[in-house]
Order: sequence, then C-alpha cells, then structure tokens
Amino acid sequence: DVLLIILDVRYAAATFPPSLYEYIISKGKKLIIVLNKIDLIPASLAAAWKNYFKTKYPSVHIVYFTSFPSYNVVGVTENKRGMKIRRKKTVFSIVKEASQQIWEICNSLFGDK
Repeated sequence: DVLLIILDVRYAAATFPPSLYEYIISKGKKLIIVLNKIDLIPASLAAAWKNYFKTKYPSVHIVYFTSFPSYNVVGVTENKRGMKIRRKKTVFSIVKEASQQIWEICNSLFGDK
C-alpha cells in the first residue's frame, strides 16, 4: 500500500503535517511525496525542499513534478517588473518522467507483488 501526496512546493512544509507522516508510517504504509510546481521556484530551492523532507521524514520518497520543465533551467527572462517569464507550452515528457519515477519507487518497495 502506497500513499501518494501531491504538495505545492511553494508551501510544502505548511501543507504537510508531521502527524500525517507518523500516522501513515505507523500503519505500515509507504509514502511518496510529489513536489509539484517546481517551475515556480529556483532549482536550488527545489533541491533544498527534497533534502528537508528526506532528512525530517526518512521513510518518505520524493518525486519532482512540473508542467514547464525548462523554466528554471535555460533561457529564463524577466519582464519590466522582474517577474519571470516562462514558456506556455506544456512538455509532456515530464509527466512521463514523474510517472516513471513513481513506478520505479513502487517497484523497489514491492517488486513483483
């Protein structure tokens, strides 16, 4: 049994109560946290959030998700007010990558069960 929790990475700590983690683990369940909207924060902050969750909740598995994967990687521009401008085109390969990561985690936890 696996519980998949999707968190908006901008409010990750505020929306994931420690008591939920303790309850899930006490029931013998596995937990995967999907950090969603990582395109809205710097890549270094996304990595810091992943490290935070892995350190504070050692039994949790983390997957990144974004609909705009190139946003924080290459060619980010800003408008006159300093707002970041991103491509509007959704790249579906990130959906495939996140799904693949979730499958790999489940496979490593349960194998052929």
